[in-house]
Amino acid sequence: MKRLGIFDYIDTYTISEEVGAAKPDPRIFHVALERAGVYADESVFIGDSWSNDVLGAQAVGITPIWLNRQKAISPDTTVKESESLEDIEKILSYIRNEIPTPKITSPDPARV
Repeated sequence: MKRLGIFDYIDTYTISEEVGAAKPDPRIFHVALERAGVYADESVFIGDSWSNDVLGAQAVGITPIWLNRQKAISPDTTVKESESLEDIEKILSYIRNEIPTPKITSPDPARV
């Protein structure tokens, strides 16, 4: 988190070894929600693994954001996605209904 420059934005974190369950097991998501003191429907989970992060978050009612750095084709176009962490704030603002659907820029003009 420090290497990515996001440590200061993290209030709490949950490590699978502490919980005894790894993503996509719902237990790790429930422990994370409990530690954060929030409900699933008011939470967002950002992750780069479709099966572990996106599907795991959805299974417990958390809104996922797929960090799709490889520009893979999305299995579900209703899931918000980003190619980099730089675009995440735009997506979060959209989810909070603060802005209209964001126009996320991409190095590949065909993907805009």
